[in-house]
Amino acid sequence: MIEIKKSEYHKEDKKFNLFIDGVLVEKASVSVFGAEGGEKGLYYAIMVYDRKVGEKLMEYRLTDLPPLEYLEFRYQFSDLGLIDYVGINTPWKQRPYHIITFGSNPNLANWKRPYSFETYCDEMLQAAMARTNHDVKFDAHNNDGVYLSSFELEFVYSSLTSPILNEFARYADVVRKLHEEVEQELGAAESENSVSLSFDFPKGVKVPCEQYLLYFVEFLRDLGIEATSELRHEAGHALFSVKPTDQKEALDKIHYALEVYLKLPASPVSDFPESSEDALAIQRLSANIHHLKGQLVLAQAVIQMKDATIQLHQQNLAQHKVITGEVMIESLKRAEDQPDNEDKEKLLGGTVALTQHNFYGVEVSLAEIYRRLKSLFSEEK
Repeated sequence: MIEIKKSEYHKEDKKFNLFIDGVLVEKASVSVFGAEGGEKGLYYAIMVYDRKVGEKLMEYRLTDLPPLEYLEFRYQFSDLGLIDYVGINTPWKQRPYHIITFGSNPNLANWKRPYSFETYCDEMLQAAMARTNHDVKFDAHNNDGVYLSSFELEFVYSSLTSPILNEFARYADVVRKLHEEVEQELGAAESENSVSLSFDFPKGVKVPCEQYLLYFVEFLRDLGIEATSELRHEAGHALFSVKPTDQKEALDKIHYALEVYLKLPASPVSDFPESSEDALAIQRLSANIHHLKGQLVLAQAVIQMKDATIQLHQQNLAQHKVITGEVMIESLKRAEDQPDNEDKEKLLGGTVALTQHNFYGVEVSLAEIYRRLKSLFSEEK
C-alpha cells in the first residue's frame, strides 16, 4: 500500500513523507500541490532516489498511488546508457495523456567519451526519428542557451491498469536499443582512428582483468608505439579502446598485438632470464602476466568458498577458465556472429602458436614473442 502522510515532526513546514506498506521511505521526497477541499484536492510530486525503493514502487499501478502531478525515479540506470532518471507525467490541457520520459543530465565536467555530449544528442535524435512507428519524442535542453546539457526520450504511457514496471520495461528496451545504435554509429566513426574491443568479465575477476588491459599501452610503449587508452563501462560491459598518437601507425598491427597480448595469460609461455636490451621490458610483461594469474587464482578461491553449493561440474569448468587466464579471451565480445572454433591461433608469421591451455600445450618463449612483435612494428619505420 502506498501512502503519503504529513510529518509529525515538521507540521509547521507541511512536510510530507512517502510510506510503502506502512514503512517510511527515507530516500524519497514529496512535494504537495493544490489544497484540501479545493477542486483537485491535494496532489503530489514524488521523487525516489534509491533503486530498491524504485523497484518496489514499480510493482504498483499508477491508479494505486495517491493523486499525482509527477513521479520520478532518479538514480543511475546502468544498463540504459546515459539515462539517470525516469519520470512519469500526468495529463494537462495541451497533453491529455500520461507520458513516461527517460532522461539524462550528465556531469559534463567528468565527460570522458571520445565524442562530445552534443554529438551523442545529435546521433540520438537521428536514431529516434528513424523509428518507423514514431513512438518516441526526443528533446534536448540547453544550459542558459550556451550548450546542450541534458536530453529526454518521451513515450506515451499506455496502460494505467498495469504495473508501472510493465511500462518501464517496455520502453526501457527501446531506449537500450537506441543507445546501442548510437554507440555503434559513433564507435564506427571513432574506430577509424582506434582499436576498440568490448569485454564482459565475470564479476569476481573484473578488477584484475581490467588492470591487465590498462597495462597494454605500456606494453605498446615498450614496443616503440606511443598510444593512449580508454576503459569505460557501458550497459554492464567494459569497453576498451586504444588510439595511437601517430595516426600513421597501422591499426591492424595494434589490433594484432592486442590479440596476442590477450592470449598470453592462458598460454604456457616461458620467461627465462634475458640479458638483451629488451630484458627489462620482457620482465615487465612477465610480471604483469604473473600478477594477473595470481589475482585470478585468489579471486577463484574466494568464489569457490562462496559458491560451495554450485553443481560440481559447472564449478570446475568455471575454475578452469579463470585460473588459466582464458577469461581474457572468453570475456571478449566479438563482433563476428560465428564463434572462433580454432584450438590454435597462428601468430607472427606462423612460426609461433599460442595453444588453448592443456597439459600438452606447446611452450613458447615470451622473449621471442616480444622480439617478433617489436620487429613487426619496426617494419613501418
